[in-house]
Amino acid sequence: MWLLILATPFHGRAIPCHFVSYSSKTINDEATSRNQHHFEAFAEVKELLGDKPLVLDREFSYLELMENLVFEKLNFVIRLKTGPKFTDQEGNLVAMSIRKGETRVINKVFYMGKVFVNLVGFWKEGFSKPLWVMTNLDAEQG
Repeated sequence: MWLLILATPFHGRAIPCHFVSYSSKTINDEATSRNQHHFEAFAEVKELLGDKPLVLDREFSYLELMENLVFEKLNFVIRLKTGPKFTDQEGNLVAMSIRKGETRVINKVFYMGKVFVNLVGFWKEGFSKPLWVMTNLDAEQG
């Protein structure tokens, strides 16, 4: 069984507000995918979120989800895995390079050539590598 729990921040803690569960057997029996269960969960909390962004970890940085979030008009902030390909408006690859102690904002790039996002990267002292997020909000807000 898989359980996707959605939570909202409250005084430094995460308060669960919705969940969906599914299993590999269910997915096989229904000829569906885990992505469909993700879409279902996000659509159900859309009204609850309002303008607040959906904050997701790097496992959720896949194109089909990005397209669905844009279609549903959900704001999002997603921590990235290393390696996604971003291009500028002319189709050139965007270099995601940054130095320790630096913050870098890259506005209006395409995720996998299809979805417009803004990128924010920062590398705090003591971290072994930088943290990058993508968002459909203003980059600074993300």
